[in-house]
Amino acid sequence: MSRIAVGIADLRTGGPGDVLAAVGLGSCVAVAVHDRVRHRGSLAHIMLPQQSDGLRRAGENMRKYADIAVPEAIQRVRDRRDG
Repeated sequence: MSRIAVGIADLRTGGPGDVLAAVGLGSCVAVAVHDRVRHRGSLAHIMLPQQSDGLRRAGENMRKYADIAVPEAIQRVRDRRDG
């Protein structure tokens, strides 16, 4: 079994035997996506509901926003991407 730590503004995906664990959740929200048929899942550690202006800034971690991280988490499970 592999434990995968999901840090602040982070998104991780795992498969059978993996344990996804949010670290330092505090006032943030963790959103889990699970495919019970494929035995895969993603966990996103989200700080804010949405990016207000829609602009992507150089070096900004976009996974801190729910409107970015949740669709990516779903896509990762569908595509079977790890990490």
